[in-house]
Amino acid sequence: MVEVLAALRDHERACYADTASPTSAMDWLRALRDAQLFLVETAARTQCSIHEHRDQTIPPWATDQPAAITGS
Repeated sequence: MVEVLAALRDHERACYADTASPTSAMDWLRALRDAQLFLVETAARTQCSIHEHRDQTIPPWATDQPAAITGS
């Protein structure tokens, strides 16, 4: 989610630069809408609320290191 917000910030800066095309403002609004939808969907999957944060559950297979990588 942080990366989406950072990309959105960079996109806004580029769209409102002095050298931006006249249609860039609409590009920014489309990007904002897309980012909002993405963030809402992502936040809904975490089941976090304004009052409670739930740590993301990491599946066990994601933390297991293959023997070839760990040298075991």
